[in-house]
Amino acid sequence: MNNKIRIRAKFLVVVIVFFTNMAFGMLSLYRSNVYNKNRVFTFKADLRKKYPYLEWQGFLSTMTVEDFEDEVQLQTYLVPTDADTLKMFDLCPLFVEQEVSIAPDLLTELDAETIKQLYASQKIESSPKYHVFKGDRFESEPVSVDAPCVVPLGMFGNWNRTLFQLKSLDQFDLAQKTGLSPALCAGHALNNGRLIRNYALSGELKYLKDLHGIDNSASFLLDLEIDDWLNVETVKSNIAKVGKALGVDGIDISAVSTVALFDSNLDKTAAFSVFNPEEFFYVQNVKKKIQQGLKQDNYVHVMIVGNEEAAESHGHYFCFAIIKMGNDIQYIVLDTLPGVYHLQEKSHERDRLMFVIDTIEQGNSLIKVANLRTRPEFMHSVAEVGEESLLEAALANERMEESGLFENQVKYLNEFSKALNRFGVKKQLSKEPKENLMKYRAVIEEISDVLGQEIAYPALRKLIEKRIDEL
Repeated sequence: MNNKIRIRAKFLVVVIVFFTNMAFGMLSLYRSNVYNKNRVFTFKADLRKKYPYLEWQGFLSTMTVEDFEDEVQLQTYLVPTDADTLKMFDLCPLFVEQEVSIAPDLLTELDAETIKQLYASQKIESSPKYHVFKGDRFESEPVSVDAPCVVPLGMFGNWNRTLFQLKSLDQFDLAQKTGLSPALCAGHALNNGRLIRNYALSGELKYLKDLHGIDNSASFLLDLEIDDWLNVETVKSNIAKVGKALGVDGIDISAVSTVALFDSNLDKTAAFSVFNPEEFFYVQNVKKKIQQGLKQDNYVHVMIVGNEEAAESHGHYFCFAIIKMGNDIQYIVLDTLPGVYHLQEKSHERDRLMFVIDTIEQGNSLIKVANLRTRPEFMHSVAEVGEESLLEAALANERMEESGLFENQVKYLNEFSKALNRFGVKKQLSKEPKENLMKYRAVIEEISDVLGQEIAYPALRKLIEKRIDEL
C-alpha cells in the first residue's frame, strides 16, 4: 500500500516537473520571438536610413537584423552586357548620326568638289570626339557614332574586368527643357551615381531607365537645391549634406578634382605644389578603401570625377562607378556632356580611366596622364587658383534659402552669386557696371538691417565693395 502511494507521488512529481518545464520553455520561446521581432522593428527605422534605396514593403517580415545585413552586404548586380538590353534602355549606342546640310543658295554657287568637302567637314564637326594631348594643348579627334560601349579589359589575377561607357541624359538638353543651369554637371554626375549604385544594390532595371529621365533628374536637382558645383570641396560638402536622400552612407561615394591625385608618389614631385595636400591624402584614403572593398565578393563604389588636369579654369565632372560581383568587375563611365567618348585607346579620356584602375588594382600605373596645370606656364599661378577656389566656396556656402520675408531679394542675389561662380569670380566682377554693383549692395544692406551683417552675404558684400572702390 505504501509502495503504491510512493509510486503515485513520484509520478505526480514527474508530471508536474514536465508541464512546468514545458510552460517555461514555451514562455522562453515566446519571449525570444518577441525579442527578435522587436529587434527587427527597433532597427527598422535605422536600416531605412542606412538603406533607403530598397523597397521595404513586407521585406522584414521573417528576416532578422543579422540576416538583413548579410543579405545587403552580399548581393550586388552587374549591368547587362548584351546589346539588346543596352539598346532597350537606351544605354548603347552612345551617339546618333547628326544630319548635316548646306544652304540651298550655296549648292547652286559651289562646285561639286567644294560641296563634298563642306559635307565632310560638317560631318567631322558634328561627330563625337575624344581628346589627345599634342604639344602644349589638347586636341579633339572624331570617332564613329557606333563606337563600342563595352570594352573587355581581360583578367587581372582572378578578376575579369570590363570597361563601360553608358549613355546618359544630355545636360544641355535638360537645361533647355527645364530652364535649369547648363553648368550642373556635378549634380548630374551625383544623380547618375545614385542611380547606378541603386541598380547595383537592387537589380531593379528601372534605375537604368531613370538615367535618361529629365523630369526625375530635374526634380532631384531642385529638391536637393543642387547648385553649380565648380569646386571639389563644395561637391564633397553637398554629398555629406544630401547623403540620406542619395541612398548613400558617405563611405562608398567620393569626389576628386583630378585623377592625378591617385598617384601615391605625387607628393614627392615638384608638380605637387599645384595640388591641395588635404585632397591628396583624402584621395589616397579613398583608394585604400576601394582596394579593401574589392577584396570582398561584392562591392560598389561611386566616384564623382573632375577633369581639372584638362581645364584651364573651371572643369567638368562625370560619374565613374565600380561594381564587383564575385570575380567580375565592371568599371562604368556616365557622362552628361554630349559627344564625348571615353573608351578610345590612347585618348586622354581612356588614359585617365586606366590610370585610376591601375593605381587601384596594382598600386601604381605606367600611364602618363597629361596635365595642363603641371606645365610651367600654369604652375606660377597656383596661388591665384587657390584664392579663386576659396572665393567660390565662400559664395556657395553663404547663399540663403529662397523663401520668407526676403524671398525675391535672395533670389536676386543668389543669381548673381551663381553667375560669379559659373564664369569666374574676378572675371565676372570686372564686367559688372558700377550701378549694378551698387544695386546688389543696397539689397544686401536691406537684408542685413533685419538679419544682421554676419548672415546677409558677407563674402559677396566684401567683393562688391572692393570692386566699387576700384571703379
